[in-house]
Amino acid sequence: MTAEPVAQSAEPAGPGYDVQELGYDVLDGLTRPQKELSSRFLYDDRGADIFEEILELPEYYQGRAEMAILRSHGATIMARYEPTEIIDLGAGSGEKAGQLIAVAGGRAITYSPVDLSGDMLRLCESHFSTGWDHVAVRPILGDVTQLSSIAPETQSDTRRLIVMFGGTVGNLLLGTRRRFLTEIASHLGPQGHVLLGLDLLKAPSTIEAAYADAAGVTAEFNRNILMTLNRRLGANFPLEAFDHVIVFDEGKGWIEMRLRARRRCVIDFTALDWSVEIAPGEEIRTEVSAKFNRDGFQREAAWCGLELVDWFTDEQGQFALALLSAQS
Repeated sequence: MTAEPVAQSAEPAGPGYDVQELGYDVLDGLTRPQKELSSRFLYDDRGADIFEEILELPEYYQGRAEMAILRSHGATIMARYEPTEIIDLGAGSGEKAGQLIAVAGGRAITYSPVDLSGDMLRLCESHFSTGWDHVAVRPILGDVTQLSSIAPETQSDTRRLIVMFGGTVGNLLLGTRRRFLTEIASHLGPQGHVLLGLDLLKAPSTIEAAYADAAGVTAEFNRNILMTLNRRLGANFPLEAFDHVIVFDEGKGWIEMRLRARRRCVIDFTALDWSVEIAPGEEIRTEVSAKFNRDGFQREAAWCGLELVDWFTDEQGQFALALLSAQS
């Protein structure tokens, strides 16, 4: 395989941030008995920037633990499976995929970062613009769950590695997650693998602190979804009327982020010709983040047609990288 030059000014490919789809999701989510908004819309350009700040917070262990795993085991992963193509779902700045590519021994790799934030994709391109002549960067602006438009059928000699870092797969509800994992299995090809970041079950106090930092950065990140709706759908959410709330559900094994109304609010959406009333104390769920253990995740993956072939954790056992292939 001959490496293509890194694109210096290419426009990201893909469907991008679909305002119509956002509108449909809002109409569905805010008319349910338990109001909710899709967590994927937390990650517009501003949200992605705030999340980069979250990664540096002392309470937010996930990013540091995951990077420690990559530093310890990345060379093993790249030497053992020798991917020629990496598709990075929810790439952010591309730093974690860069850690893998850096230990690939200069082997030619096609790298496709996928993100809803154009700013993050440009940051990825910038990261690989100097000293990475063996890397062909093909950014995709779009929804990471739309694999059919992101991951075309593999060629017979392609060794595809799909990566999803940051515990992002845990943001999907169980049915959606199983559908997504099943679709991933169908897009790997005979020599492909998927590497998933998984936040592991641990003391609730440790998990809760990561979503309610003392500096209030996560609260700002959570309320940013209301700013997105104000800007993209002509809504009139008063940000100061909503508190950031977290709820750990031990039975379900996940933590939720919510926004709780301090007072009655009537929200008008001019782009949708629609209004909704939110009562005092009523909550809008904005994110679910599932926590895993090895046995439970291995059973779920097998149900979806994936075989667990490697499992890497940090020294504290807080986070894992699970490497899987399609069942033969």
